[in-house]
Amino acid sequence: MTHVFAAGDQYLDSDVVFGVKDSLIREFASMPTGTAVDGREMTQPYYHLNYDFGLKAASEARRSGERTA
Repeated sequence: MTHVFAAGDQYLDSDVVFGVKDSLIREFASMPTGTAVDGREMTQPYYHLNYDFGLKAASEARRSGERTA
């Protein structure tokens, strides 16, 4: 799964594909105007999230019964 859900979102409990898992729910940090992490100048406040995705090898995913692309 390559989707992160915003903590506190009103639709977390009504996900029709049941993809919401606690490990994928994260707090997005509210950031002020100014220079963003990537160096861009932000003229409006914005939200920021750092999240590391881990990828499984296709052979490992098949062994665990997960769908591979």
